[in-house]
Amino acid sequence: MTVEVTVGVVTHDRSVLFANMLEHLKATIRACRHSVVVLIVNNSGSDSHRTVSDLVEQSGLSELCPTTVVDSPENNIATGRNVVIDHCKTRLLAFIDDDEYPRVNWLTKLIDQHLLGLGDMVAGPTLPVYPEGAAAWIKEIDLHNVRGRKTGDVVRRSGSGNCLLDLEAIGEARFDRAFGLTGGEDAKFFESLARRGHKLVWCAEAVVDESINEDRSTARHVVFRFVKQGNNFSRVMLVDASLGERVWFRARGAMLALVGIVCGALLLPFSPRGCARCWKGGFTNLGKFVSLRDGLYG
Repeated sequence: MTVEVTVGVVTHDRSVLFANMLEHLKATIRACRHSVVVLIVNNSGSDSHRTVSDLVEQSGLSELCPTTVVDSPENNIATGRNVVIDHCKTRLLAFIDDDEYPRVNWLTKLIDQHLLGLGDMVAGPTLPVYPEGAAAWIKEIDLHNVRGRKTGDVVRRSGSGNCLLDLEAIGEARFDRAFGLTGGEDAKFFESLARRGHKLVWCAEAVVDESINEDRSTARHVVFRFVKQGNNFSRVMLVDASLGERVWFRARGAMLALVGIVCGALLLPFSPRGCARCWKGGFTNLGKFVSLRDGLYG
């Protein structure tokens, strides 16, 4: 069985990484037996349209499949993803980010998993690739929560940089632009769909790799990211919570933050993976009651 699928990419001021993603995407499309269309949204303003279009033209992607570049009305990752959805003409839509690069069988695996009929959405692992000088504990972080997940598992939330959506099934669901600069737009999107009864199914074989540059490989940035994710998780989960539920959520977060941060510090000299696990949990829980003003995107 063959189907039509759109690959959607939102790009923002990442010319080198974007060009690398396009090269890998070409190999993925060649290996895919399905009919593929590529839709690229320029999230850097109309002045960057020519730069993005030139990179696409130079890649030769349009020689393999229909390829379109459209502009987002604002620098907002949620808005950019919604532009992709609104311009998509196929029932199936696969998202990949401009700083990622897919493995050859990525798209085929996503589609094959969807065709099993186990859910309305499929997600796969995004594996970070750090620069050589990154600290050992940073390299051990389960950055996108992929460990322990098996193909066929129904998961509650996942990143939107590696997923396949059945647009007919999810209907009018869109990413919340209020999360478009802070991050957390994907957690809000999948959580809201889960509450409506839609299933997100895991496919461990649909792998993309993510390039992590030196600026995002520092302890300062990683800790900031964890705290910000805790902020965003609170915003998603406490929407309809009572006062008592809010108090318990934050009190529990404070206790887990203290335990995680202290245990991580103790484990740092002996177990980078143990330290990474503790600090990720500790600083994420810190974000449940300590708010940061800056966003993840900008």
